[in-house]
Amino acid sequence: MKKSVMIVDENSEILKRLKTMLEEENISVTTAKTNKEAIDLLEKETSIDAILLRTKMPDGRDVFVPFIRKDDKTLPMDMEISSNCDREEIERFLSRLSSL
Repeated sequence: MKKSVMIVDENSEILKRLKTMLEEENISVTTAKTNKEAIDLLEKETSIDAILLRTKMPDGRDVFVPFIRKDDKTLPMDMEISSNCDREEIERFLSRLSSL
C-alpha cells in the first residue's frame, strides 16, 4: 500500500523540494503552508501515515502537535525540517516510514 505523508512548512521551495523527493519514492504527499491549513486538511484526510513539520513556524509545536496528539497518539512526526533538507535526511525519514 502506498504511504502518505503531510509536509508542513511556510517555505514554498522547501515544500516543492521535499514533495519531489518523496514522490520519487512513490509516496503520496500532501502539503500545507500553515498550521491552520494542515489542521483543516487533517480533519478531512484520514490516510496520512506521517508528518514532516517545521517547528520553527509560528505555533508549530504549541498548536499543531497538541491537536494531532489529542486524536492520534501514534502518528509519527519528524519535527525538524531544515532549510537545507537533503537526500540523507529524507533517507532517514523514509527508513522510519517504511517500518510503519
